[in-house]
Amino acid sequence: DLYGIFGITDGSFEETDGSTKVKYETDTGFSWGLGAKAILFEREDTVVGIDGKYFSAEPDLDKIIINGVSYNLPAGSVTEAKAEYNEYQVAVGVAQKINMFVPYGGVKYSRAKAKLSTIVSGIKYESDDAKNKDEVGLFVGCSILPLKNISLNVEGRVFDEEALMVSGQVRF
Repeated sequence: DLYGIFGITDGSFEETDGSTKVKYETDTGFSWGLGAKAILFEREDTVVGIDGKYFSAEPDLDKIIINGVSYNLPAGSVTEAKAEYNEYQVAVGVAQKINMFVPYGGVKYSRAKAKLSTIVSGIKYESDDAKNKDEVGLFVGCSILPLKNISLNVEGRVFDEEALMVSGQVRF
């Protein structure tokens, strides 16, 4: 299956450069992605599959905190504020269909990169292509299949990220 991802994303990123700690908080913004899934093994209602995807978001910065001093945007002392987030991910998982419910889980490898920059009171703060600390993580979730071509999904991810995703899918 080939698929597209369209939604909204927000996030929080922190970095320390010497004695300066900068935290960037984003507003909710449009995000998109592309991916492909394939079944590796299937027996009755159990499926083992692989998934690969690319994901991108450029949300607006909402707040910048520098050494504990908070700047809510827009602010007169902030003359530039930009955030970009990109992620490549490959996952292997197992799912078991139980009536209209499909619980699943698996392991994933992801390579996430964020680039954030701001100018506050004439001083430029910029992340050096911040990357995810851990590249391997786990995911667990459940899909609900109320109709043949429609699914609703809730998924949690841990270790390489802390995330909760709620999504819907319409298959053509």
